[in-house]
Amino acid sequence: MSDRANKLEIVRAEDKHADALAAFIRVVWNPAATAASVLAARAVGGRDNVAEPGVAPPTWIALRGGQVLGYVTTLSARFSNGTRDWPGYWIKGLMVLPEFQSGPIGYHVLKAAAEALPLSGGLAVAPAARRLFTALGYKDCGAIDNWLRPLRPARIVQRVDVTRLGLSRMPSWMPMLVNVARATGLGAAAGLSAGGALRLTAAVRRAGTGELSSEVFDPARFAHDIAALWQRCSAALGCAVVRNPDYLVPRYPTEPDGHYRWVGVRRGESLTGLAIVRTPREASDERLRGIRVATLSDLLFDPADMMSGLALLGAVERTAAKLDADAIVASSSSMSAVRLLRRQWYLPLGGSIHLLFRSSGESSMAFGPSVHDWWLHRGDGGSDDAL
Repeated sequence: MSDRANKLEIVRAEDKHADALAAFIRVVWNPAATAASVLAARAVGGRDNVAEPGVAPPTWIALRGGQVLGYVTTLSARFSNGTRDWPGYWIKGLMVLPEFQSGPIGYHVLKAAAEALPLSGGLAVAPAARRLFTALGYKDCGAIDNWLRPLRPARIVQRVDVTRLGLSRMPSWMPMLVNVARATGLGAAAGLSAGGALRLTAAVRRAGTGELSSEVFDPARFAHDIAALWQRCSAALGCAVVRNPDYLVPRYPTEPDGHYRWVGVRRGESLTGLAIVRTPREASDERLRGIRVATLSDLLFDPADMMSGLALLGAVERTAAKLDADAIVASSSSMSAVRLLRRQWYLPLGGSIHLLFRSSGESSMAFGPSVHDWWLHRGDGGSDDAL
């Protein structure tokens, strides 16, 4: 074999690499991948690209002898600082063939992406991934807090060791109730008592939201309302992904997979808040395994309009309960949103997802250095894929 065939090349993926990409994806991710499915995904990505319309989201691959050994791709976004916005990308899906994972391939494909993209961010959990990002000039802005809202404590008490959850702000009466329940075998009764108490106090804290109506709605029919809501909110949110219809509707499709439910709150005819709920799944987190967990993927409201925020969380709770969820998991970096979550008995699970951000050129000083300068939620960067 020639030296050229043995040479490792880092290149930006094109349609001509579809066969090699499909072979790689079949090994590391989806056994059903084909060249046709790769080309179709690139076409959809180009259609929905809000950073560079018509361009397939940039992807870099490590090639040797025609074989893809490593891969990283992106999700398009526009990043706003509350005053103006810039096109950019989330780094997503860094993967390397198992036999090459101890080498430098991951570093090289991520380096190619970082150098080519003037504005990009990543959301990472693993310390090794965070070290890789920071070595390439990304600032670790800190961890986004995770939150859990119990909906059916009876099921949770029966199926999960609540003491392992690490809920630092659990109501003072709950550990005692759980311990008594486990000791006496009255887990279901204790869970029902806890569930009733949480629902009642959450509803009391929503007093004053009666003027607001809520609904599960089809976003395609209300794109104008969504755009108007973003325009009203954007200046108050600080640093954020632009949450207009061009971004949100393709990002959270209601069809064909049906994973998402859009929940809206209105004051009269005006849309004053929206939330996006991902349908319940069995949790992969060992602490939550055995229960059905819905995800609060995204949230948009004016932080000054706390009544709309509270009404929105009430609508999210009802929607998740109708979907037979035992709990809701949420992540939020905004202290305004966090205060609302606390008032509605979302209990802290600690921060695990770190924001890594890198900007250059005219945007280099435009974005806040702390994760709390940002309006981020669990769906940003595709982070609601994992549970």
